This record gives sequence, C-alpha cells and structure tokens, in this order.
Amino acid sequence: MSGLRSLRGGRRRAGVAAVVTASAALALAAAPPVQAASRSLQFLTVNVGRFGSYVNGVTNASVMTGTYQDATGGNHGYLMSGSNVVKFDFPGTYGATFTSGINDSNAIAGAYIDDNGVWHGFVRWPGGGFSAVNDPKAGSGGGQGTIAEDINDNGVVVGQYLDSDNVNHGFVDKGGVFTTVDRPHAGVAANQGTILASETDAGVILGEYIDSNNVTHGFVESAGIFTSINAPGAGSGAGEGTATAALSNGGTIVGNITDGGGVEHGWLLRDWQFTPLNDPHVGTANGDGTFIKNMSANGDVVVGEYIESSDAIAHGFVVNIGG
Repeated sequence: MSGLRSLRGGRRRAGVAAVVTASAALALAAAPPVQAASRSLQFLTVNVGRFGSYVNGVTNASVMTGTYQDATGGNHGYLMSGSNVVKFDFPGTYGATFTSGINDSNAIAGAYIDDNGVWHGFVRWPGGGFSAVNDPKAGSGGGQGTIAEDINDNGVVVGQYLDSDNVNHGFVDKGGVFTTVDRPHAGVAANQGTILASETDAGVILGEYIDSNNVTHGFVESAGIFTSINAPGAGSGAGEGTATAALSNGGTIVGNITDGGGVEHGWLLRDWQFTPLNDPHVGTANGDGTFIKNMSANGDVVVGEYIESSDAIAHGFVVNIGG
C-alpha cells in the first residue's frame, strides 16, 4: 500500500500484573525479552466470501470484524457473531471500506478511501451508524489522510495520519480531540514516522515507528516513557523489522516480523518472553506468512490473516492463546 502503510488488512487492555505500566516498561528495557519455545495452538480458518478475507478485530465474547474482497477486488467490512455475518460499506462508498479493530460494545474502527485516493477514518457504532475520524493535521493528497487503527472500551480511537509531506504520525482521538504521538528516533522522511496500533483501557499505547533507514521497530508508551520492542528474527533491512498489532489490558503484546526473505511471522510477547505465533497453513515464499492483526482486550484470542503460496489468497484466522 502506498502512502499510509498500516491498516490491519493491507500487506498490517489494571493492577501491578494487569497492565503494562511505566515501571514495567522500564523493566523491559533493563531485562530484554528472550524467545520461548513455540506453543502448540489450534488455528481456525475464517473465510468470508471466495476472493480473500481477513479478521482484524475480536471482542472478549469472540465477536469478530474484518475485511473481505469481492470478485472485482473491492474491499468491504463485516461483523461476525457466531454464524451471523453483517456486511457493510462506509455510507456513499462501495468497495473501499477496511476495518481494523472492535471494542467490547461492538464499535468498529476502520477507514475508507475516497474518489481522490484520500484515506478517512471512521467508527461504526453498534447500531450501524458511522462517525468520521479525520485528524485535522492530515494531508489531503492522494495516499494521504487518516486511518483509525483501533478503539478501546472507553471509546478512545488510535491510529495514524499521513501529513502533506507524506510522513506518518500517530494520533489519539478522545471525543474528537486529537493528540499527536511521535516516537523519538522515528524517521522524518516520506513514508517514515510513527503508527499507533492500540491503547489499553488504562491508557498505555502500543505502536511502531519507521526509522531513517526504513526499518520498523515496535514500542510501548506509558506516561511519556517509550520502550522499544524488537522481536527475534526480524530483518534489519529497509522494509523489514518488527511491527506491532495489539496490547491486552493484562499486558500481552502480539505483532509481526518481516524476515530477510520477505516472509511474515507472528509473535506473542508475554512475561517478557517472545513466542512464535504462526498459522500452520502459511506459505514460505516472499510475501507469504502469518499477519497478526489484533487481540481481544482480555488477551485470550488473537486474530489475523495468513497467505499460502498455493493460492496467494488471504485467509482469516482465529486462535485462542489463553489469558
């Protein structure tokens, strides 16, 4: 995707032990995470339609949201509760709607592309109505604009905007009041900068930044303190690195790495240990792999997308990792 580079469908929740706090972030910096043995988990495939789909968000009650493609390559949102699937487009558009997250009230965050190629964030409320999410500092050229990446149970929306110089910036939207979040050391050239993935109900932020060498690094921000996250096996070349997807209220983090061969791998960070998290159906060619997209607020369920070489079609997945 040119321009804005995240959105969970592109290529991309208190107490001492219950949330990643500033002191925990400092502990992470002092004691770097290690890699744990791979866990044996049951991945379930979720397909909506026949032309590719992915799961981009999940509630504690396992209600899911995602994006699916039609026969012409158009993109549409969906809400899935058990066997019931509600499909939708942002009003006035068709085939240009992407979802990215959902809270436990079933409010959905996402974005759509207008006729001029500009991105606009939105929230789809439980009753089916929509609200626009547009950071006032976002650029208005093609490929620029605002993407809402997630919404927590307080109704706080986080995401990214691309400014008129094509630099990414993270934002937090609290009731229409936008605050920019830029990670120190993020690059300031076109398509570099900061992207926010999620915010816990206690206000701890998870995100990623693209440095001046175009390598991606994850981070946690709490009370103004930033702690970097670099997962084992991440490539160190341009377009590679560590991407983040979600932070639970209990402090579990999930995300992705791009290795030196261009293959995506999922990871789980819990108790400062990294564990690989990969759908067994994935291919191993450049562009294949597991794309972690989101996680339930309680940290029990992870969702995303995998691509296998045999059909090059995106498939959604859901896996219970336990809280």
